[in-house]
Amino acid sequence: MGAVRSFFILIGVFLFSSVLNACPCGCGAVGPLILSPGEAWKFKLGFSKDYNRKLIDTNGRPGFDDGPRHTDKYSFGLAKSVDERLSLSGQWNYERNYHPDAKDHYSFGDPSVGLRYTFFSTGAFDHLLPTLQAHLSYKHATAKGLLENSEQPHSLDIHGNSYSEILPGLDAWFTHLNWTMGLGVAGIFRRPIKVKDEQSTQTREKGAAIKSQFSLSYTYFGTGQVLASLEREEKGQDKVDRRGVANSGSLRHTLDLTTNIRVGMMKTLALSLQRSGYYLETRNTSRKEAFSVSYLQAI
Repeated sequence: MGAVRSFFILIGVFLFSSVLNACPCGCGAVGPLILSPGEAWKFKLGFSKDYNRKLIDTNGRPGFDDGPRHTDKYSFGLAKSVDERLSLSGQWNYERNYHPDAKDHYSFGDPSVGLRYTFFSTGAFDHLLPTLQAHLSYKHATAKGLLENSEQPHSLDIHGNSYSEILPGLDAWFTHLNWTMGLGVAGIFRRPIKVKDEQSTQTREKGAAIKSQFSLSYTYFGTGQVLASLEREEKGQDKVDRRGVANSGSLRHTLDLTTNIRVGMMKTLALSLQRSGYYLETRNTSRKEAFSVSYLQAI
């Protein structure tokens, strides 16, 4: 409870801090760590909870998941503008895994850093031309992962997937008046790792994945924004010592509904609901629901 109380005290400090001289919209960009024109910095404090987890087999049938009942994640992120086209970002997480039959387990999650470059940006009336951006992010595996031996019941001490990841991608947004349509695609490439046991050492390779996203948002200028997005993620076949692992590919679709509410000059409160693995084709992955609340401050 102490960590939760401290988290919301931090949000309160930001919400009631002095108003800054900046663009009056304060509604945030399409993503929490994407800088809008005129923003030099953006900070994010976030809390999320995922729950109702089930494992989905290769035929798309849900099954029992003996892992944590839910995971709480406290996150801090920031983005910094280098110039009018290039920005840097980073995010750090602190997580709590919960199961009613065991003691809660806390750990830092895997940190990530990123670059984003804007090729060109358009306004609300240039609806025939998109805002086009390229991005590159890196997640470093530091938390205890799935390929390590769990020392806690229900794998409560597992907070990562064991793999460091590189994610290159492209985003495009078409804007007309209050409406914005977004299209995005990204690759996920994971660094192979060596797993040792008492008898041998194996090289494990996670299959490359393609993540694509479609989003549609409506902005109430000076008040906030509502956004819906659908994401598709498909992963290829895994390998062990360069040999393919049968039925190791996966496919998942995720629906996300978000509302951004202006709470001050360049200050935004974002509320999101997410359902993953419930819609369209899903196989060999996990199903879960999640909600999140984030406070964003731009400068």
